[in-house]
Amino acid sequence: MTLFRTRAPLATAVLATVVVVPIAAQPPNRGRPARPVVTLPDGPVRQVILGRCTACHGIDEYAYYAMGRDDWRALVERMKTARSGVVEGTKISDADLDVLLDWLVAEFGPDSKPFPRASAK
Repeated sequence: MTLFRTRAPLATAVLATVVVVPIAAQPPNRGRPARPVVTLPDGPVRQVILGRCTACHGIDEYAYYAMGRDDWRALVERMKTARSGVVEGTKISDADLDVLLDWLVAEFGPDSKPFPRASAK
């Protein structure tokens, strides 16, 4: 039992050094620019986003914009013809588009502050 008591602190110190130090030494985002974090909403808009948007892009992209309803509508209209390599444009009904636009304007409307884009070096 005495041998265990004398070696346990040493084993703990070695484990901490091997595991904790390399983790702490990692730079934030490993050199990548910061990205916004947008939480997937609840309710009907969640299904619209999952069914119509995320096949091509994540929802964090929305945080880069602060636009009114007409500008959001124009952006979605462009996405109807965009090709991602996965799908050829989104297909969204008028009813689903209204649900999506309501949420986009509420969260990322003209009075919101857009997430800053990384500057080119």
